[in-house]
Amino acid sequence: MLHYQLIIRLQHTDRRGNPLNYPTDLQNLEWKNDKFSISASIERIRTNNDISVKETSDLGWSLGDLLFYRDKAGMICWREQDEKGEVQFIQHNVLETPFQHTYTRRFRSETDEHILWCYQAQHIDLHLAANTPDK
Repeated sequence: MLHYQLIIRLQHTDRRGNPLNYPTDLQNLEWKNDKFSISASIERIRTNNDISVKETSDLGWSLGDLLFYRDKAGMICWREQDEKGEVQFIQHNVLETPFQHTYTRRFRSETDEHILWCYQAQHIDLHLAANTPDK
């Protein structure tokens, strides 16, 4: 059985590249089905919603912007938007090499005194752990 290990970390900066302390939460997740299992440590902007694995119609299972294909062992698809708002898809075979990717986006943050443009770099590291015996 394949076992994926996923780590997502965030880094926030202002438009000049200075670090910002933006409130985030760290969520740890363990999930498995009969084909594979996932251990994840995901840093995300603070919300009241937990991230969970959801089954898609017939493609496989999604965890946020990451899709694990049902019928293609080791294949994943990462979804992101470019600066123009166009959706981009990156397919990768984790059996060949780990998926290490950084996705940067800009968003607006409002305080009582200011409206700031913040930049969020999302560092994604997805790799396979040693195969575990089927149970």
